[in-house]
Amino acid sequence: MTPMVDDSQGGIESQLPLYPSSSGVVEHQTMELTDYSRDVLYSGPVAAGNPPQSLSLIPDTGSADLWFLSGCTACHSKQFFSAASITYGQTMSEFYVSYGDGYVSGVLAQDTVSVAALAIEHQYFGAVDQIASSFSSYPSSGVLGLGFGAISQTKTNTFFENLVRAQKVPSPLFSIALAPSTSGGHSELCLGCINEDKFTGDIAWLPLQSKTWWTLGMTGLAVNTVGVVPVGLVAAIDSGTSQIYVPMSAATAFYNQIPGSKSAPQYGEGFWTFPCNSRLNLTISFDAVPFDIDLSDFNLGKTTQSSTDCVGGVFGFPEELPSNFAVIGAGFLKSWYAIFDYSQNGRIGFAKSTARDIQGAPIPAGPGQFS
Repeated sequence: MTPMVDDSQGGIESQLPLYPSSSGVVEHQTMELTDYSRDVLYSGPVAAGNPPQSLSLIPDTGSADLWFLSGCTACHSKQFFSAASITYGQTMSEFYVSYGDGYVSGVLAQDTVSVAALAIEHQYFGAVDQIASSFSSYPSSGVLGLGFGAISQTKTNTFFENLVRAQKVPSPLFSIALAPSTSGGHSELCLGCINEDKFTGDIAWLPLQSKTWWTLGMTGLAVNTVGVVPVGLVAAIDSGTSQIYVPMSAATAFYNQIPGSKSAPQYGEGFWTFPCNSRLNLTISFDAVPFDIDLSDFNLGKTTQSSTDCVGGVFGFPEELPSNFAVIGAGFLKSWYAIFDYSQNGRIGFAKSTARDIQGAPIPAGPGQFS
């Protein structure tokens, strides 16, 4: 399904900053993203300091803080060397951010930060010298938070908000294309622009629930048109998360619609398996507008090489977390080009991604697909 443009949200495509991939705007305002470990995360180049040092950061719409590894003795990724920058400034404030799967800490600092041809001087960021062990294997050097500055742990403007304030981008929006590793497509973050070659059909515009995280009203999760409606869910659209997470009760109701599925706590809390040969039509609805979830993104692979059961890409949150909250990550975004717009009181636009139109070499299923 390709939803229509919602004109009540101002979604008139001729007024949007649409550019082809070949345009100078896209070239100068785009961070090309690299897929790590078959869609676990996406990262791209950011320059920091003077002279600039090239680092690889995760663009994350689920957080609002910018940080680089710097002076971390337990870290293996490339780090920012503050002593080599003549414009580096360190504050007296501590820096600490807690994520769902770990934390980072260090000091709050300032320096010039650039993405593509877009630069901000005196940008605040965390110079991180300690990280949780769960982050130690990541190949990235930090995170580029793209949430709203209102939720920043440092209470400062994000890099993108500073670009808007300085009028360095033509529009107060950014767009993200996440290509599956099997597609051969190219992933990117386009700051202030929309790459018209990354999607097909119309854009469906949806109003934000709040200007904190990029949140939408989630009204349904369906299997083969059988509705499972978790009423009142607030869903954060999170480019820094690999899968889809919903309250345990919603996950249970969802998998109850898939014959042969079963809870699989042996792999972790909130895991389910389902028969690998299932023919499923999966949709998730925001404000009653349904969007497809590609089965190849939902199927995370066989539990073992000889198993007929596969791990599902919708997970249940632990019960102690908010019962009305969901996190929608790359398991959804690989099918939908996403536009995050500060205008119109805040909105997100989804259009069908063209990433799967470019086919690469298939990755065979086998041991290690999940296990």
